[in-house]
Amino acid sequence: MKQMTLATGTGFEKHSRPTRKAAFLAEMETLIPWADFCELIEPHYPKVGNGRPPIGLERMLRMYFIANWFNLADVACEDALYDVAIFREFCRIDLGRERVPDADFFFAHPYASWERGANENMNGLIRQFFPKKMRFDTITDKDIAFAMHRLNHRPRKCLAFKTPHEVFMKQLHSRHNAVAL
Repeated sequence: MKQMTLATGTGFEKHSRPTRKAAFLAEMETLIPWADFCELIEPHYPKVGNGRPPIGLERMLRMYFIANWFNLADVACEDALYDVAIFREFCRIDLGRERVPDADFFFAHPYASWERGANENMNGLIRQFFPKKMRFDTITDKDIAFAMHRLNHRPRKCLAFKTPHEVFMKQLHSRHNAVAL
């Protein structure tokens, strides 16, 4: 067996070129407004308290995007973060100082509704309009539009008792005005 060269590390490669993954991630790095995303999500992101400390928000977003862009399941995403250096670099994970978050921690499990409280709350609200035993073939587009309107115009505690519609429109106008300047 031949001795490995320093080229197995990073920075010493004599014959190398950017891969399509690297080019794609570099482009996404410039296109995605990470600070804006974090600012929007941060008030709703888990805080340090009882139990495990939450993973950093930006890192979590980056891992989520990688999983979606490259069609990776939870465990496959965890494995890819160990195997693919460009993924670790994109997520800002240094294996010399920390481990990759395990898949059981950073994605909710299928059929484990207690891990998705906001989702289950919304399901409960939807069930007010469409009870469990209701047949879907009896639901009209008008029924769906009515339910959507009512749900989007219902004040929410997590939004400081504003409606989702109000918050969305405010964000839309603030982004539109920022771009128009």
